[in-house]
Amino acid sequence: MRFSDLGETHIRYVKGLSVPYSMATAAQDAHIQQNVDVVPLTEDDYYRAVEAVAGPCSCGGRYTFRAPPRCPKCRSPRVKIGPPTLFYD
Repeated sequence: MRFSDLGETHIRYVKGLSVPYSMATAAQDAHIQQNVDVVPLTEDDYYRAVEAVAGPCSCGGRYTFRAPPRCPKCRSPRVKIGPPTLFYD
């Protein structure tokens, strides 16, 4: 999924942030925060909107922001947190 798939949803979320969404998008985010006239979205509303766009998984599950990180091979949620850490699902 790309930010463009979200339409105005991602722009509205960035508008409400007090910091950049990411360092890679910091300049664009500052422009949005200072110059774009949209109603900001809360984090919870943004998460719901992204989850709706993502839709259900073909297995019947659903994609969520608050899902626990899991091993991509065995699906175990037991993860040792410590640098370097990379989560993907």
